[in-house]
Amino acid sequence: MDFRNRKKIAIYALYDAGNSNYATLIPSIAFPIYFKTVIAPHLSIVDAIWGGMVMLSTLLAAILGPRIGQLADRGSIRQAMLRWTSWVAIAGTAGLYFLRSQHVVAGVLLFIAMNTAFLLATLLYDATLAKVSSPRNASMVSSVAWAVGYLGGLIGLVLALSTGGSEAERLRAIFMISAGLFLILSLPLVLTKHERPGHTLGGRCDQNSRSTLALWRHFMKDRTRARLFWSYFLYSNGISAVLYFTSIYAMTTLGYAIDEVLWLFACMSLVAVPSVVIFG
Repeated sequence: MDFRNRKKIAIYALYDAGNSNYATLIPSIAFPIYFKTVIAPHLSIVDAIWGGMVMLSTLLAAILGPRIGQLADRGSIRQAMLRWTSWVAIAGTAGLYFLRSQHVVAGVLLFIAMNTAFLLATLLYDATLAKVSSPRNASMVSSVAWAVGYLGGLIGLVLALSTGGSEAERLRAIFMISAGLFLILSLPLVLTKHERPGHTLGGRCDQNSRSTLALWRHFMKDRTRARLFWSYFLYSNGISAVLYFTSIYAMTTLGYAIDEVLWLFACMSLVAVPSVVIFG
C-alpha cells in the first residue's frame, strides 16, 4: 500500500480522533445521562424529548447537508465551513458545562445546534478524504483514520474514568474533556490552508443544480450510490439510534454505574480498532 502524503493522512486521522471524542462521550454517554438525571429528572417524557432532540438535529443536518456539500465542492469555502462547524460543535460541547437543573429549553436548543454542526462538520471532513488519498488506497486511508478515531475516543474514555466527585460533577468534567480533545486534535486539519480538491470518490455531482431536489435526483440515478445510500440509512443510522439510548438503558434498566457505562464503551472501542483496519 502506497501511503504518499503521510503528513496529510496523519492530520486527517487526528481530526477523526478529535471528533470521535464528541461522538463517544457526548451524545452516546454523558449528555443523555446528564439531561435525564440533572437537567430534567422531573419530566416523565424525558426519554421522548431526548429522542426528539436527536431526530431534529439529524433532520436539520440531512436537509442542510446536500446544499452545504454542493457549495463546499465549488472551491475554497470548504475549509472555512469545516472550521466553523467544528468550532460551533466544540463551543456547544463546552457550553454544556454551564447547564444546571431545570435548564431544559437551553439544553434542548444547545444540543440541537451543536449536534447539527457536528454532523455537518463530519460531512465536510469525510469530503476531505479525496485530498489525502488516491482512488487506489482511499479505503485503507479511511480505515486507518477510523482506527485512530476509536483510539482517540478511548483516550477520552480513560480520562473520563479518572474524574472524581459526584455524578453530575463527573459528567460536567467529561463535557470539558471532550471539548478540549476535539479542539486540540482538530486544529491541524481545520487550520490547514486550502488546496485544490483531489480525485473524486464516486463521480462528480452536478455543480449547476439549483435545488436540493435536483441534486437528489442526480445522485440517485446511479444505482451503486442509491444502494449505498439506502443501506447506510437503514443500517448505520439504525445502529446510531441504538447508541444514543445505550447509556440511558444501561443505567436506568440494567443498573449500571457511570464507570461501568464508560468501561462498556471502552470495550467496544477496543474491538473496533483492529476491526476497521482488518476489514479496510
